[in-house]
Amino acid sequence: MPVVTFLGRVMPEASPFSLWFADPVNWYPFDIPMKFSAKIDQAKIRVDCEVTSYRQEHMALIYKAAYDLVRAHVDLVSFSEGFGWSISLDTFIDPDGISVPLYIRVPILAAECTAFKMNFSKPEESPDFMAAAKAVITEPALLYALNDLTETLTRPHIAPINCGRVLDGLRKTVAPTDKPPQGWAILRQIVNVDAQYLKWVMEISKNPRHGDRSYIEGTKITEAVRRCWAVINRFIEYRKRGNTPLPISDFPTLHG
Repeated sequence: MPVVTFLGRVMPEASPFSLWFADPVNWYPFDIPMKFSAKIDQAKIRVDCEVTSYRQEHMALIYKAAYDLVRAHVDLVSFSEGFGWSISLDTFIDPDGISVPLYIRVPILAAECTAFKMNFSKPEESPDFMAAAKAVITEPALLYALNDLTETLTRPHIAPINCGRVLDGLRKTVAPTDKPPQGWAILRQIVNVDAQYLKWVMEISKNPRHGDRSYIEGTKITEAVRRCWAVINRFIEYRKRGNTPLPISDFPTLHG
């Protein structure tokens, strides 16, 4: 049967981490039979997964299962030691032995970022980027909201929760003493969106934020993240402009 492999590491590597899984783990997530063999040797991770058949569209699901498996074991060790280890799986090897790097890039999210563009060859010549950086660095609440949002790319499990935190955080930033309905109204006016646009995201976030980890369709999670991306982009633009209203001609109202 075909075998695929994931390679990665436990961080921080300065504290070597080793763990051998005594026996293969048979698992059936997503209705795909999988047999995992894994080991962590001096912070280096190797996970081999045997499947009854392999198609390229299965890779994302196998990756998620492999990540969950290793993450669970590392979390248990972290719990027992009180040590903050994290993991990264950064290489995939297909059944033919072809190795490719693993990284996450979502073009539809990049398209939502219009407040600035980055000149990687000469970052100092990216005035919009530097203005955005100043706005984020000088406002901790915006910094935390941005971190919560970008974390959805590398930790998709927490995406629904983080989307709610992002919007709640912005609401409390612009209306710290107002009741939620008034705060939401102020935020909507700032970023030019209607009530349903934000409410839709908060509904997606509601159950997982209260401990209910029931399945949520991937397309809905992606849309929730995209909406938050659009809101953060407009909020950064608002801060860059010295908190002046965003013109409707350039930032038409987003409807939910």
